[in-house]
This record gives sequence, C-alpha cells and structure tokens, in this order.
Amino acid sequence: MNPPVSPSLRPRPTRPMMTLLSVDTGVVNGARVGSGVMVAASASGTAPVERERRGGREAMRATVLEEARRIVVGEGPDALTVRRLADRLGCSTIIVYRMFDGKQGVVDALYLDAFGRLEADLSALRRTGDPRADLLRLTVAYRNGALERPDDYRLMFDRGYLGIEPSEAARERTNQSFAILCAAVARLGDLGTHTPQYVAGLVWSAVHGAVLLELGGLLPGVRQPHGLRLLVGAVLDGLHIDGRGQPAAEGRVQGRRVRDSVSTRAVEPGSSPA
Repeated sequence: MNPPVSPSLRPRPTRPMMTLLSVDTGVVNGARVGSGVMVAASASGTAPVERERRGGREAMRATVLEEARRIVVGEGPDALTVRRLADRLGCSTIIVYRMFDGKQGVVDALYLDAFGRLEADLSALRRTGDPRADLLRLTVAYRNGALERPDDYRLMFDRGYLGIEPSEAARERTNQSFAILCAAVARLGDLGTHTPQYVAGLVWSAVHGAVLLELGGLLPGVRQPHGLRLLVGAVLDGLHIDGRGQPAAEGRVQGRRVRDSVSTRAVEPGSSPA
C-alpha cells in the first residue's frame, strides 16, 4: 500500500501562462498611449497575438483578421463574435475592441481586405497596345480571384453572408475596383453614346453572372477564358464598340445621352450587378 501523499507535494493543476501585452490605443496630447492587457498563452506557450506582438500593430491586425476568416469559413458566419474571436486568439476581448471597435469593425476589415486583394489582382495587370484584350484580361483576373478565394467572393458580394452588412463607409472605399474597370473601358476609344460607367456596368454584370454560376458548378462544359471572351465581345458588339482605342468624333461625344449614364454608386461594389 502506497503511503499518503502530502498535500504540498501533490501536482497542482496548470493554468495558462499570462503575458502582459501592451496594446497601442492611439495618441493623447501628443503622447503614444498603451494599455497593459493580460493575454492567456496557448498550449505552445505563446498566444497567437503575443507571437505577432513584436511584428507591430499591423502584424497583430493581420493575425486577428486571419483568425476571424477561419471562424467564418470553418464554423459559419454566425460563429463570428468578439468573444469567440478572443477565445480562439487566446487574448482579452479588449484587444479586439480596441483594434476594430467590435464585430462591425471586424466585418468591415474583412470586407475591405477582400476587395484589397481583388484590386491588387486587377492593378497588377500591365497595359498593352490592345485595349480590348486588356479588358478581357481584367475579367479573367476577376474570375481567377473568385475561384482561388471563393469565401472572399461571397463576403464581397453576398450582403447577408456575415449577418452584418459592411458599413456605408466601407462600401464607399471599395469603389476603386469598379474604377479600374471603368478606366479599362475608357481606353477602348469611341463608346458611341455611352459612358465608361455604363459599359463597365454591363461588362461586370455579364462576367459576374458567369463567375457566380461557375462557382455553383452550373456551367459544365464551358471553357474559360473562351466563354468570357464571348461574353465581353457580345456586350461590346451589341453596343457597336470595336475597342480599337480610336477616339470618338466630336459630335458623338457631345451627343452622349444622359439616360445611359450610370454613376459609380449605381453599380457599386458590394452589390450583385447580375
């Protein structure tokens, strides 16, 4: 029979190691202000946000957003809460609130990051001497981004996906994606009576619809980018735009009809133009 173990010698339950993390909260009266926050370490000894602390605020922000994205993809949009996010990160909810001001801020940041990747894809394409081919390459890049990052695509264009719509301020900042397409259309040359925004809206509607169907597995047998080339060609040919970059005659420029004008906001990113 084993002798009784003294209470002082019994193993004590281990507790998560706590780390004092300084969170940058801004500038007050010209001085940088921080706040000490207790962060629970992970099983490996360091919480995710603590591992990124030395990388600075942007590294911490990226870590928080990546974890938020994992929650949305792995557990569904309803699982994304500030408490759940903090638990997954092994940190206090204070960190999330101070960096993003709550769930709405996290949603806005995810939304803007997704559009940022889309804009990077589109902006990376170099112009050539063939404006029509350049426009097609933009639509191919749009499709490729959707296939590579389908969750980004849903986040950008499915308003109810996260349960909270992005704020108006966040949506305003995403107009750059549409502006890139409008600029490519403007390079086509003579648009007849139509504005670049109107033509770009039609091109986007056609391409967006095709990509949405492809993501749903509803376009069997359609070869890409051949299908996109036919769609873009049908839109331009239907509007009698040859896309050779020739300037419009002065009379046709002055005669553009106001009813064909579609503002950037009328076909704003974040809505489904199809």
